[in-house]
Amino acid sequence: MNRILAKAIEAPAMVVKPSTPAISATTRKIRAQVSMAFASFDIAGVGPAFETASQPPRVSTPSGAVRSGFWAASLSAVLLAVSAPAGAAWAQDAIPQSALPPPSTTVLAIKDPAEASDYAAAMIVTDPGEQGAALEAFVAKYPASRVKAEALENAMAAWLEARNLDKVEALSNRILTAEPGNARALAMGVFVKRAQAAAAQGPQGAALAEQAGAEAEKGLAALVRWRPREGASDADGAAVRSEMQATFNGALGYRALLRKDYPGAKTYYLAALKADPSDLDDVYQLAVSLLQASPLQPAGFWWAARADSMAGAAGNHDAQAAIEAYVKPRYSRYHGGEDGWDGLVIEAGSGLAPPADFAVAPAASPAAVAVQAVHDAPVSALSFSDWEFILAQRDASPANQAAADKVWANIAALQSRGLHLKFDIKVIAVGPNGVDGAITEDNQQAGHADLHVKLTAPPAKAPVAGSTISVTGVLTGYTPTPFAFTMEQAQIVGL
Repeated sequence: MNRILAKAIEAPAMVVKPSTPAISATTRKIRAQVSMAFASFDIAGVGPAFETASQPPRVSTPSGAVRSGFWAASLSAVLLAVSAPAGAAWAQDAIPQSALPPPSTTVLAIKDPAEASDYAAAMIVTDPGEQGAALEAFVAKYPASRVKAEALENAMAAWLEARNLDKVEALSNRILTAEPGNARALAMGVFVKRAQAAAAQGPQGAALAEQAGAEAEKGLAALVRWRPREGASDADGAAVRSEMQATFNGALGYRALLRKDYPGAKTYYLAALKADPSDLDDVYQLAVSLLQASPLQPAGFWWAARADSMAGAAGNHDAQAAIEAYVKPRYSRYHGGEDGWDGLVIEAGSGLAPPADFAVAPAASPAAVAVQAVHDAPVSALSFSDWEFILAQRDASPANQAAADKVWANIAALQSRGLHLKFDIKVIAVGPNGVDGAITEDNQQAGHADLHVKLTAPPAKAPVAGSTISVTGVLTGYTPTPFAFTMEQAQIVGL
């Protein structure tokens, strides 16, 4: 690569305005504890280029498993359940009990003291697998209980926390058979289906994502009619609604992303992140949908930087490396280098969305670089490959014409003193009266001729294509596209 093209033209600094995360300190602490606990598990790499893959570059990102009285875990935690190595020791990384809520206040409304006691006992079981079994046993013992639906929903949440996806799916289907519009059961089913889709990849993963999307559409419709269980606080009800909105919209975004419906994916992911801005999977996949769009949307770099920051803050360095492997080459191609990326990661880590004036300066065009090069240094100080580069941009603009004229005038001045220029060239083609050769290293490697040599007389021995020879003569002209000098009065040295 010539020195001009390799040199990055400094661009104005990107300004990213931080904003305050809408996540409580307690929630952040719990998420951090769980993320650190799971950080050592295997993280899927980006795999083949997304342009030819059926699914986007994937990062299984254990961003937390915070359970409430209505909801449980995160998509990332479930991804670990379907992709973590066998024998992973989940029990030692249990969620702190301080993160779990007290039993539902609806237990107080149960008339039968024995039934109320059994329900309360099931709700305070600390092991999630044992709690799921206890709640199912409660429903079997009291099939007509007024809290049957709530018990099944809480059992489903417990099994999800226990990473038993078969139980979650079975309970979700059981609830939906009796109550097709049950928003929580739909959300749980969607949650699991999306996790399975991400783990499966390929055609199977795409099919599961379609199923998750179809159920998510039903879920959004059911959510309009959903109301919190009796006894729930307004804050708890709002939190559960937000979790379900994030789940449904995230699944719809994932389906749209796999369909390569990037505008649709953007809409759904933004809705999901409005409901839950801390979901690393949605942050990262929103970035992918923006960067795969045509034309590329630079805001995708901000979201990718946020995902990078979130993974790093959680100590999830495998996920962070996979994110960077996907985004950094795209950032470098768009911007002209990696400068500014580390600063953007720091700044995006303190915000929830890019500021309205966010921008990434695009790389300067070759034509602009050529003009700038002549402006920054005397033509005589530039390399021969730089001269070629500037001459090749001659027809791009009047400024490029002026820059090319300066270079050509410098070459003409050298030859006006009776100098013949000498070049070592790689022979590309041999004709009856001349040779086509490559002067610069880049052109030699590419097999592209950038010099057409008109010999004064045929050589005693014709050169062989692929060999290196020395030629001397006078440069009399050039063609910008494809670029090539013309050398006349030429001779092959030594032949």
